[in-house]
Amino acid sequence: MIFSFMNTHNADFTHKHTGGTMKRRFKNLNDVRRYLANVLNQLESGEIKTDDGRVRAYVSSILHKVLMDNELEQRVKALEEKIGNAK
Repeated sequence: MIFSFMNTHNADFTHKHTGGTMKRRFKNLNDVRRYLANVLNQLESGEIKTDDGRVRAYVSSILHKVLMDNELEQRVKALEEKIGNAK
């Protein structure tokens, strides 16, 4: 599962160029952690406004939950397949 956010600043994320816009790709929780650290640095340096940082952090927290749920779903599915094959 890969999610994207609009990229407004350079960062060490995988980027995908799509028709004039750059998007960050979030493949795992570490990508979300790094993005949030980047947002915090931008807030502290005054590069982005507080409201913008708040929105980014909120959406990131939702993305974090989705990634965790997806990982759990994949683990359950693998266990169910393993149990099904054992019968």
